[in-house]
Amino acid sequence: MRSIDAFRCIPKDLCESSVGGGVLTLVAAVVGVVLLGFEVQTYMTVSSRSELVMTADDSEMLSLSFSLTFHDLDCDYLRVGVKDSFGTDRLNIEKSVTKTSIDHEGNKGRPYSDEELFVLDPEHLSEDEQAVADADWVSSSDMVAHGSIESVVNAHGFTFVLFYARATKSLPRVKCEPCKAIRPAWDDFEEKANARPLSTEIFGASSPVARKLTVRALRINCVDFQGECANQKISTLPTIRLYRRGHEWDREFYEYNLADGVTVEGLASFLRKKMSLVNLRADRHNFFTKSCLVSGTLDVARVPGTLHFEAAHPPGVNLNFAVTNVSHTVHHFAFGLTPTELESLPTEYISYAAPLNGLTFIAEEFHTAPHHFINVVSTRYQSLKNPTGVKLYQLTRQSRIARMSYYDTPSARFSYDLAPLEVNVVEERGNTWYGFITTAFAVLGGTITVASMIASFLR
Repeated sequence: MRSIDAFRCIPKDLCESSVGGGVLTLVAAVVGVVLLGFEVQTYMTVSSRSELVMTADDSEMLSLSFSLTFHDLDCDYLRVGVKDSFGTDRLNIEKSVTKTSIDHEGNKGRPYSDEELFVLDPEHLSEDEQAVADADWVSSSDMVAHGSIESVVNAHGFTFVLFYARATKSLPRVKCEPCKAIRPAWDDFEEKANARPLSTEIFGASSPVARKLTVRALRINCVDFQGECANQKISTLPTIRLYRRGHEWDREFYEYNLADGVTVEGLASFLRKKMSLVNLRADRHNFFTKSCLVSGTLDVARVPGTLHFEAAHPPGVNLNFAVTNVSHTVHHFAFGLTPTELESLPTEYISYAAPLNGLTFIAEEFHTAPHHFINVVSTRYQSLKNPTGVKLYQLTRQSRIARMSYYDTPSARFSYDLAPLEVNVVEERGNTWYGFITTAFAVLGGTITVASMIASFLR
């Protein structure tokens, strides 16, 4: 065995130690330990790699779990529904959905009165829609798409209307001498009432109502718009009425007494008197007496769809749900994972799997609601502890406060679409165990070898 000894040593008596050699030995030891420490760190570091492939998942259904608090929506009135591109529309889902009532702090909430809505709830129109609502109803061929008097009244706080008769091409012989007599005064009043900035002659030096609530004066020709005049039960012409916006608008009008004479000052005084009856001290408040925490897990089809939450009428109750508030906080919203399973993921993936978690969305105006648009990407995550992998879904989202129709019930919507691709994420160490051992020996051996070469050179 001695003949094959590859690690023969020189007798100690033939070797000479030196201070320089001792220093070099210490340096070599420090360098070796540092390099070995780096290798240990590399081996212990966990990284991940990902690849993008076409999804092979052909399952029909997908699990969706959620937990949200609606700050001003009682559980008795909350309805949960799902609809998808297959045409499926499930309304008022109760199975697998849990609702927990939460007491409001302070103000317990109450429905809005018509007087409060008159002040707080103007109808929001586009520029073109507002132009139509502001136009005179002179002729059905005036290239204006007139809707209804109701739409005109709801577009303004106060609408001062002159119902009159004037000859048209189809009825050229129509005459109304009283209408003709008051037209100069009315036209002068209409021009001043519709002018901006506000006319002090019409509204006085200070008119907080006119500044907060829009006022419009216009004419309706009952010869060409007989149906609308009949609906308003106009029996004599001319007739002058002041309408105010509201859900009882057709019964909430004031009729001007023509016997008082039609003058600019008379019309302006009548308008100011009626506007002075408005109480501007109305504030937004809670509509319901309680909030609602709603949570659950639903199986939805693997096609584009929408999960929506809105107020609905329980039996025997009738409320104006067009002014309900669906502001909410998202505690949990994820596909394929329950809150417990979500917590087991690495922190960097939780934010992708549930990007809405912890966010609050407030609708500060009537007829608005938070809408969320979500893209869903299938992902398989293989960790060191679970080599077989766990299936999860990464989400990207866009959210906005959408404006709803004036008469529709606001609905909080979560619209989702599934991508046809799948991301495979594999968690791995910086090196294998056998690679680490090999590298460690190489580092130590290389350090000793280099140190020996330097020592030989110095001697």
